[in-house]
Amino acid sequence: MTMRNVKFIEHDFDEANLRKEAESFDMWDKYTDPRYPDGEKSPFEVVYWDESIQNIPIAYKEGYKFLDKYGLLEYKWTILYHKLLANSVLIPHTDHNCLAAVNCILNDDDMNSKIQFYDDEGIEIVQYKKAIINTDAMHSVKNGPQDRWIFKIGFSDISINELDERINNSCTT
Repeated sequence: MTMRNVKFIEHDFDEANLRKEAESFDMWDKYTDPRYPDGEKSPFEVVYWDESIQNIPIAYKEGYKFLDKYGLLEYKWTILYHKLLANSVLIPHTDHNCLAAVNCILNDDDMNSKIQFYDDEGIEIVQYKKAIINTDAMHSVKNGPQDRWIFKIGFSDISINELDERINNSCTT
């Protein structure tokens, strides 16, 4: 099966320190979305990089290094962490204001990292550690027995294929 919605990448993120920072952060926001009426009960939490208070400096440093290395600073990007609570389901959705994202699963046990996509060609289920994700495609996650931690760089103005091409071209030049 051809991967339509996930492109695997190799990049040396400082996963141990990213995980420590994510776990130590205590000001997570419940993700709410007007498209889902039960948003206030969401098992999904986020924390975004905030320039004014520099709240997640390790995430920013790692994100900025990635963006700079692959010539992506010119795009509209956001650096953040996601947490999906253990034994929960992130219902089918598309990410708001995000076409594509670089995700790095911070769990040691990557059994929590399956993502399911839905489209006219069928269902695509993918397990990954580090990948470019088509966040503009309908997708969901059924989480396992651990909280699922993700370091994410989201892009609102570049598609998965363009992002994949930029990263691969930067690696070969």
